[in-house]
Amino acid sequence: MKKQVNPMLRLGCILLLAGGVVSGVLNLLGPAIVLLGFTSLDNSMYEYAESEMREVTDGLLGAEVALGVIFGVMILLITIFAVMLVIDVAVALLGLRRAGRPEKYGFFLVWGVVLLVIGVFGALYIGISSLNGLAGLVCGVAAPILFLVGAFRQKKLLRDAQPIRQSGAPDRPPGPAI
Repeated sequence: MKKQVNPMLRLGCILLLAGGVVSGVLNLLGPAIVLLGFTSLDNSMYEYAESEMREVTDGLLGAEVALGVIFGVMILLITIFAVMLVIDVAVALLGLRRAGRPEKYGFFLVWGVVLLVIGVFGALYIGISSLNGLAGLVCGVAAPILFLVGAFRQKKLLRDAQPIRQSGAPDRPPGPAI
């Protein structure tokens, strides 16, 4: 079959790559800055956090527990954002290689749905009023929609390229007799 690159899929891959990198880097910066802030805690700040935590929890928990929870949440966020960055880049690069192969429409269909669901939740969580939100919208909503539209066009192109079957002809060659 002649290789024709679907422009919608190519654009979707480029948007996914660009939006994924910008969004991923911006998402990783926030928790990284919080973790760097932990290194600047001096004795007076720690004592203040300790007294506030003891007061709020009626003496049950101190600053060590609160800082431990914050540290754990930041590590979890960094892990999630890094995984999403790797997924966005990998899917975009694989998609660029498959954009000219109509038989690979399923790749774009599956990833389009998965990334659209994640992107809608991300847009609801982050919003779209910041650079991070706009990058997330491009990466998480616009690119997956282009993937879906392009996948259906690839499927139609593949279906139109197949020869027309004669009525009554078997769907596949006969297999071995059992």
